[in-house]
Amino acid sequence: MPEKILFLGGKESRQGHESPELFRKYMPDLMPNDNLEFACFDELQFFCSKEKVTIILGGQDIKTFDRIFMFGWFANYRDIAYAVAYYANWQKVKLLNTEALHQRSSGKVSQAVIFGLNKLSIPKTAFSIFAHEEFLEKASDWLGGYPLIAKQFNGNKGSNNFLAKDNKNLNEILHERAPGVAMVLQEFIENDGDMRVLVVYGKTSLILHRRNENASTHLHNISLGAKGLHRSTDYLPESLKSELAIASKLMHRELSGMDVIESIQTGKFYILESNNMPQLASSVYYEQHLPVLVKAIKHLK
Repeated sequence: MPEKILFLGGKESRQGHESPELFRKYMPDLMPNDNLEFACFDELQFFCSKEKVTIILGGQDIKTFDRIFMFGWFANYRDIAYAVAYYANWQKVKLLNTEALHQRSSGKVSQAVIFGLNKLSIPKTAFSIFAHEEFLEKASDWLGGYPLIAKQFNGNKGSNNFLAKDNKNLNEILHERAPGVAMVLQEFIENDGDMRVLVVYGKTSLILHRRNENASTHLHNISLGAKGLHRSTDYLPESLKSELAIASKLMHRELSGMDVIESIQTGKFYILESNNMPQLASSVYYEQHLPVLVKAIKHLK
């Protein structure tokens, strides 16, 4: 019976490296009865939320393929390959590269896919390396319009993290302020700061509420001038604590720094991301944070 098979690889064709063009040249003669498609990671479109996760290629969900073969992903597409592998495995699509499942999350794309599929409370998130105008229009509509967040898919400490006010501003960000940087787009949650939550073996152990008084920025990183206030762990509802425990486990992290935001309009909490190195000794609040590390170390059997 003919099968639908996706060959998915890196965009660049370099000497000695596989490319979609090479497979397109040779494979149809070897598999004449199957429906073969050849594409680059750059063409994929990711749409993630607690309610639904889809990965689109050429207008179709990649879950419609019977088999997927990934190549040329380890150097430059590792996090995206992880996201594709997790999604394919979840949707029971046969994957030749299950090794991609056995790695750590190294970017925001894989976390959005994994957290969304597991029904965790995340902001609506969209991503495509090839962020052409048609995708940007589709993404902004799906995210609920402007303003929206545009942030580097593997950035940290607020680097390349912008608040786009409209389509013109977003294009300015993508093409002038951060050209060539792959950006995750995310719905903007109006807030009064964010929270770094330290989770140790699934237990919420410390909450640092960070708030930047500078009205010219939406960022609340301590490194960017925000001030911190430690809150009681009772501040968070038990339902969210359970989600944070699940998220840490999904990331295979005994100690995780979870970034959380609370909507001032609805009171809902959202998980932004999980950090594997949550600024323990490097934080200005190291005296409060390092005992959490001690707790984690002592917990080891």
